[in-house]
Formats: sequence, C-alpha cells, structure tokens
Amino acid sequence: MHIHHWWQGSIESGELQEDVTGVVGPQQARSLKSFERILESTVELIYEEGLEGCTVQKVLVRSGVGASSFYGKFESRDALLEYLASLFWSSAAKDWAMILDERRWRSCGTTAVIAQVMSMLVGWFRIEGPILNAFLIHALSEERGRRLSRISEFDNGLADMLAALLMQKSQEPRREAPSVAVRVATLQAVATVRSRLLFLGKGGEDGISDKCLAEEMSKGFLGHVQASGEVGHG
Repeated sequence: MHIHHWWQGSIESGELQEDVTGVVGPQQARSLKSFERILESTVELIYEEGLEGCTVQKVLVRSGVGASSFYGKFESRDALLEYLASLFWSSAAKDWAMILDERRWRSCGTTAVIAQVMSMLVGWFRIEGPILNAFLIHALSEERGRRLSRISEFDNGLADMLAALLMQKSQEPRREAPSVAVRVATLQAVATVRSRLLFLGKGGEDGISDKCLAEEMSKGFLGHVQASGEVGHG
C-alpha cells in the first residue's frame, strides 16, 4: 500500500494550520507517538475502505489509542479529517511547486512540458486517489465551503504555476499576469482527471487507460492554448 507521509514534518515542528479548529497538537514525545498512530491509521483506513469505512472506532482499534486520548487531541472525526486535509494540500502545493520549477524544464519545449505534466497529473491522481476522493466527499458535506476552498486554492495555484512556466516558453514577452488560456486549460485538465479517476474508481470502467487519458489531455491542452495564441509549439 502506498502511504505518503505528508503529515510528519508539520507534526514534528509543532505547527498547526491556522484554519483548523478542534485539534490539540502533541506536547510530549508520548503524545506525539499516539498522534502519529491516529493519523497513520486514519490514512490507512481511507486507502483500504474509503471515507465511509474510516470511523473513529476503527481508528481507535487500529491505532491502539484510547478514546479519551483520541478526543483529547481531536474534537471529532471531522476535526481529524480537516487537519489531515490541511496538511495534505499544503504538502501537495509544495511538491508541485518543486515539480514545476522552471529550472527543471529549461531543456523542454512547450509540447514536451505539457505532455509530461499531464502524465504526472494523471499519475498523481491515481496514486493519491483514495485520499483525494475522501477529502472531496468530506468537503462536499460542509455547508460553509471552507473545505472546498482548500481544493480550489490548490487547483488555482497549480494553474498559476503551470501558466508561469509555459509563459516562459512563449516567444512573446512575458506578461505580468499568468495567461488566462493556460489557467483555463489547466483547470479543465484537473477537472477531467479528478472526475475520471475519483468517480469511476480504479477499475477503468470507461475503457480509457491512464496513458491514453494523459495523451488526450495533452492534445486538448495544447490545442486550447495554441488556439488562443498564448504559447507556441516549442
């Protein structure tokens, strides 16, 4: 089972996300261990059973943490999921910032950048699918929309980073604001892969392989931005 330990650095530094409430961070080594067991058990359950199978009782059994200890750290399951989501999106944004660092792509033209990034995007959604699915379902259950805002902020941040990268490949002088066409194309690509991989599941019921999906997304992306005249073939 793939488990990306995106939460550990934040826990060890003692940092808590400002927009997360109902969570008490660990203050001692013993508390840190139980805190980590709760988080790891929760993530494992989500991968195995999805959000519906991730109950507090199952987290307690798997982690070996008592109910009083759990509720001393997390006000509720919602607070636990909110905390995990905040750590995940923060980590994901940093990871994609490194991936889209222009220094890594200096030898690549526009077409190659788009093809590789679309393939990586499909792969990332495939690997992190259970977690992404759980956070999306959890976000949709909230009336105020704070959880959905995190997802939207990530999507738009990814679009801004890719737009900035591709604009450097353009023959035209770089603009102050990211290209609207590239941003729209990125958001469309994210929506496509999210819908297909999260709602259809791992079985590929639509008959489209991940490779074919990435290739078609690349064609659509490149066609959209070239039609707008924003980027060249490269």
